[in-house]
Amino acid sequence: MAISKMIQSRLDNAGVIGASVETHNPAISEALYSQLLPLCEQGETLSKDQLLLVLQLLHRNHQSCAKDMREAEQAYNEELGDDTGSRKQLDLNTNEVYALVRDFKKTTRGSYGEDFLVTLQIQGRTPSEPTALSQQAGLLVKWLRDKSKSFPPKTNAFSSGIKKQDALSILEPKVKALELAIALHKKEKRETESSMLAKNESIAVYDANESQTVSIFKGLMLMCGMDEEARRLKPGEGSSSKKDDAPVVEVEAEKPASS
Repeated sequence: MAISKMIQSRLDNAGVIGASVETHNPAISEALYSQLLPLCEQGETLSKDQLLLVLQLLHRNHQSCAKDMREAEQAYNEELGDDTGSRKQLDLNTNEVYALVRDFKKTTRGSYGEDFLVTLQIQGRTPSEPTALSQQAGLLVKWLRDKSKSFPPKTNAFSSGIKKQDALSILEPKVKALELAIALHKKEKRETESSMLAKNESIAVYDANESQTVSIFKGLMLMCGMDEEARRLKPGEGSSSKKDDAPVVEVEAEKPASS
């Protein structure tokens, strides 16, 4: 699935930062070694390899955060696709049950009168909202299952009426399918919301890490006399350091219009 622009811009900047760090790490470690070695006291050791490893680990940590963010985005997109599929299935099941309940009411009204719909507790408009529809259809199925219940005498001599067992065999499997579709959609919706929270958290973690990583390497580059390289190393738009560096613009307060 496609990566959102918000994530892709961060991944692109992670690539730029990574390329710069990989290119300049040897020079940074060399310069740091020259500066720090004279400061070592008796018994202390320092090597270029140690310094280079620390720089590489900092770089890997940043790339790991970028990887986690990309995977969280992909997981969210997959859950979003599942949610869309369950929504379509729910709509299909809802439409089927709605049509059956509506037709049942129409036939019942014509054969047994409006008052019998009250007895069945399905009077009034047929709800189109899945849960409300499932509840109303469930009451109807419950009545049809009850062997002690029966349809009253027909009020319309020209109506063919409804056969209880036939109505039950048509309605019951459709209502069960609707109940399952409602439960599945709720589950998928919870999982989608959970994956969205995980994605947002991964973005926040990446932005904080990018800010820290850029600050560390920028400072090391400046310390090593690599001023131009430090100038070119910049955080992305979402980084906290980018926000901190943004200039503060003073805006004159709007004056109320004179009456």
